[in-house]
Amino acid sequence: MNENDTRMPHYAQVAETLRRRIVTDEYTEGSLIPSVEGLEKEFGVSNITIRKALEMLTRDGMLLRKRGVGTLVQKCERDLVVFELSGSFERLVKSVENLPLELEVLDMAVVPSPPHVQHVMSMGPNQEVLRIKKVRKHRGSPLSFYVHYADPVLGSTITKEKAEAKHFVHVFEEASHVKVVSLDQRLESVIADIDLSKILEIRFGSPLIFVENVYCADQHKPVILTQNYYRGDKCSYKSSAKLYASSETSGD
Repeated sequence: MNENDTRMPHYAQVAETLRRRIVTDEYTEGSLIPSVEGLEKEFGVSNITIRKALEMLTRDGMLLRKRGVGTLVQKCERDLVVFELSGSFERLVKSVENLPLELEVLDMAVVPSPPHVQHVMSMGPNQEVLRIKKVRKHRGSPLSFYVHYADPVLGSTITKEKAEAKHFVHVFEEASHVKVVSLDQRLESVIADIDLSKILEIRFGSPLIFVENVYCADQHKPVILTQNYYRGDKCSYKSSAKLYASSETSGD
């Protein structure tokens, strides 16, 4: 297990990590969960710990055990309150660029598109997608973890050096010659599981701000999906909006 473990039982840590993988379609609905033996090896825990974690998720309705088949992923719909955020994209980029930040690309690959990505980006079921994972650091300390999804054709033109040099939207526009004109954004509160705690160098269960950005070209066509995990102890999110359509103010 991760050296940043908290006092939360290991089976609960494993369960929460598997839960996030299911919710984010890393383990797709209807697929078999990895074997108990494989999970034991991955997480470095006992057979009993893995079985207790799977029992938790089965009780929660996220897994379904079928005799002679195995344990299947059964994704549950979550009841979320959606917050709408608005503001200038250029202002957001400039606020980030003014900080002493460093980007590090962890992985770049063309992979089968996860179901959620297919849905958001209006892709076919058998399409592939370019996936870029990277970490943003502030004075050497991980600040946030990003996962970008875009057209796989760009995999031959976007290099690791380019992806680390500037905001991904600008990298995308230069490589594709497509102008990004709008942004849809969703914010959610999550916790750091085993995967995220290792990447962000924090303890399991630490609070994170999850922001999903869908960048669109003309005709509101999605061209980039970015999933961001911000450390709750280091990041805050600020937005502004006009309360009235005109510049006139009331007498209050």
